[in-house]
Amino acid sequence: MYSGHGGADPPEPPSDYGTLILHTDPDVIEEDYYDNVFVADVEPFVNKGGKLFVFVESCASGGFGEKLMGLSDATNIYCVAACDIDGYSQEVDDTGKIRYPRGKKFIAVNGMATWAFLEYSWKTQFNNEPHTACEDIFPVGYDKVQSENSKYYKRYPEDFPQEFDGDPTSYYYID
Repeated sequence: MYSGHGGADPPEPPSDYGTLILHTDPDVIEEDYYDNVFVADVEPFVNKGGKLFVFVESCASGGFGEKLMGLSDATNIYCVAACDIDGYSQEVDDTGKIRYPRGKKFIAVNGMATWAFLEYSWKTQFNNEPHTACEDIFPVGYDKVQSENSKYYKRYPEDFPQEFDGDPTSYYYID
């Protein structure tokens, strides 16, 4: 799980460009961490049949999901990204609504994907039940966020949470 700054490099996509986690604290991350490096790091684990849950709350985070789904065997991978590879991660208040400061103090509770998947859906709608399928959790939170921000969504659908499921024929459980 990661929440922080991210981006696409280069910002204008040629045939294949990378998504990266931007380091802002050299004591935590020594250099920018690209999706292709992350995929290479986890591929041996996945190839041995390991389950992988990835949650990335950053701009352009959909690139991580796209690269993960490109592995030769992605059946044990489930990824939630804050937005698609061309999108921006949005902050929301405690109702899931994008708020823009206009002379008033804005208090962001979470990033939109975090709020939708963890706070609203899993915590509120599924009572933190550990054995809940991710495929059940994601659409509940996504629908709530979309309805709370319908005007924004119509203009910027790339800024809304993305789901990447390596095996859509069966459920993925985190526990």
